[in-house]
This record gives sequence, C-alpha cells and structure tokens, in this order.
Amino acid sequence: METCLQLFNQMQGAKLRAHAAVNRVYSQYREQYQDWRQTPEARQLIEQQLQKLGDICPVCQRGLAVSNSTIDHLEPKRNHISKTLCQDNMLVMCWGCNTHKGTQPFVLWRRQLHPFRQQSLDYAIMQIHGEARLAELLEPTSLQ
Repeated sequence: METCLQLFNQMQGAKLRAHAAVNRVYSQYREQYQDWRQTPEARQLIEQQLQKLGDICPVCQRGLAVSNSTIDHLEPKRNHISKTLCQDNMLVMCWGCNTHKGTQPFVLWRRQLHPFRQQSLDYAIMQIHGEARLAELLEPTSLQ
C-alpha cells in the first residue's frame, strides 16, 4: 500500500512540474507577443489588413481604424502556443468580436455566427491569408 501511495505522489509531482513548465512557456510567448504588438511591424500588419478589409471589422462590419482594432488569433494562443507570433494566424477585428470569440477554437466560434457573418469572415480570411488557409481553419482537426 505504501508503494502505491509513493507512486501516486511521484505522479502528482511530475504532473505539477509539467504543468508549471507549460505555463512558463506560455508566459514567455505571451510576453514576446506583447513586445511584438508594440513594434512598427505590428502596426504595419494592422494597417495592411485594414486596407484589404476596407477599414471594417470582418465579422460585424463596423468601421475600424488602427486605434480601435485588435488582433485576433484565429487559432487561440492558449491551444496553439507555437502560432502566437505567426502572422498567418492573425486577423484584425474589432474589440467586441475578438472578445466574443475569446479562446474558442475557430470552427466552434464560426458556427455560432449568423451565416452572413460567416461569409464575411470567410471572405476576409481569403483576402488576408488565402483560400488554403481558410480551408485549413475549417478542417475538423482544427477543433483540437
């Protein structure tokens, strides 16, 4: 009995260490993203996307400018940490739409949208990232 308890405690300790390591990596990527967000490169990305989108939110169609836009990670940072700084995972949208999406997987979030908004979002992704990227986002495996 004592051996089982020791083994259980060892497993719990390993689990806690692994969780702490994941949190450290996530924090590092988050800091790198926050630093990048303040760069001219980030501003240029926003300006380029806004120009392609006609200065409107690709989801709700409200007017957007650099000052009132956010960068959404199509595949959430929490689930796809390695894509935190990948520009093909970023789409400019308004704060409200980005907040509504939260950390939901893209496919699940998209399903909640009105069909008109789905079409608008799909068109925006094709304009910014291309048809292949949209197809990749819509794959069933992107739910993971």
